[in-house]
Amino acid sequence: MNKFIKIITRPLGIRNRLLSMTVAITLFISFSGLFINHYWTESFFEDMAKDEMLSIADEIKTYDLMSKSFYQNIAQLEITTNAYIEIYLLPDIIIYSTKSNNYLYDSDSDSASTPEPKGKNLKILEQPEINPDGSFFDKKQEIRGTAKYIVYNSVINDDYAVKIYLSLDVIESNAMLFRTFIMILCVLVILILIAVHIVYESLVTKPLITINNSAKQLAALNFDVKCPTSSIVEMDELGKNINLLSTSLDMALFDLQEKNKQLELDIQKEQQLDKARTEFISNASHELKTPIAIIQGYAEGLKVGIADKDSADEYCDIIMEETQKMNTLVVRMLEICQYESGGYKLMSQSFNIYDEVYRYLRRRIKLLKEDGITLVININPEYRGYGDISKIETIINNYVSNAVSHVKNENLIVINCQPAGDKYRLSVFNTGSIIADEDIDNIWSSFYRADKAHSRATGRFGLGLSFVKSIQELHNNSYGVINRDNGVEFWFDISKAHNMTEDDI
Repeated sequence: MNKFIKIITRPLGIRNRLLSMTVAITLFISFSGLFINHYWTESFFEDMAKDEMLSIADEIKTYDLMSKSFYQNIAQLEITTNAYIEIYLLPDIIIYSTKSNNYLYDSDSDSASTPEPKGKNLKILEQPEINPDGSFFDKKQEIRGTAKYIVYNSVINDDYAVKIYLSLDVIESNAMLFRTFIMILCVLVILILIAVHIVYESLVTKPLITINNSAKQLAALNFDVKCPTSSIVEMDELGKNINLLSTSLDMALFDLQEKNKQLELDIQKEQQLDKARTEFISNASHELKTPIAIIQGYAEGLKVGIADKDSADEYCDIIMEETQKMNTLVVRMLEICQYESGGYKLMSQSFNIYDEVYRYLRRRIKLLKEDGITLVININPEYRGYGDISKIETIINNYVSNAVSHVKNENLIVINCQPAGDKYRLSVFNTGSIIADEDIDNIWSSFYRADKAHSRATGRFGLGLSFVKSIQELHNNSYGVINRDNGVEFWFDISKAHNMTEDDI
């Protein structure tokens, strides 16, 4: 029951409302036409006939019955009104009848005789209601026929009376024609109403429903649905405004999503930085803990005098060596922090890549040969890069030193430089073991050493590749590592000199 009431009280949509109005108007017109035809049409035409008969009687009252022009006047009146007229000399002597077309007092007529009254052959259908002046209307029918008449009886003056006959068949025929006209008119109006309904639904209802559906999709954050154009100006403007709103919301939502993504990335990056700081502090503390412990131990030995002169010199050398290592570590840590904080200003300039690589290797080629390492350099002497030469040399030093430390098997190191779009890609390959997959993403972190055998005893702290990462990020260039079939290849990009200016760095 509650569900039924809810359905009844729910507002109708524009299509259902328009259909309801069309049906209501159609029913109203239909019932109105039936009502008029059944209850009003015939009485209306009878009233019109009675009014006409009253007018005829009033017209006859103005005629002079003794005048020679009376016949012509009344004959013209009969033609005009299509009425049957009888005139009586009171009490009941008929002196004129349309049927006989004869006037008893017409002195010019040789055939003047008493006319035969029409009412003689008629029977009364309804009892008349007599008016105060003696006039009345009644209905009569032919005794031997079906013709019906409405008769008006009235006194002209103290001596004469008149009876006026109008055919009820003609009145009913006119009423029937009028009924037919009303029905045709109702059908035409209903057809026009249906046509208007169809046109209105096509021009207004359907676009409104489409706009409503588009608004629902817009509320559901679906901005792909657009409102169609309309021939109605206001409807067209409404559709365009909704489309404009949809486009604006789509752009705003897209912008918000992009900013949310960027915010998530920033949060993730900040979390990674926090994690990196924590790991950096932990690793730095671990790296500093050992030399501090060594210095503390040997310093205490010197203090308590447990060492002779030669041992004391050795203790002092060890303390100085560990102090130097600590100093180197701290300097490198500070340098990395300076890179990552953006506090370092690159001194970028154009340089010949081959000359810089060869200048670095010139002092080391002899040592490499002594260690049985074959060095191959494939760099076009015409290649010119752009960047901070001292920092790029630091990268070369880290890559080459790393290659020398890990080269095995064929003992081959290859340095290549090839164009890569608007960059040059410099790579250092060494034969030997590849890097484990779980270490690939971690080797660029500070203090991380994939090869645990290369410990602090060799003077390596795991900061070299971290330097590469920081320097390349300052240059806005890429870097990476690739495992080959017989070794490992580290690479980094250098900007081409003709593509860069100092303001680009």
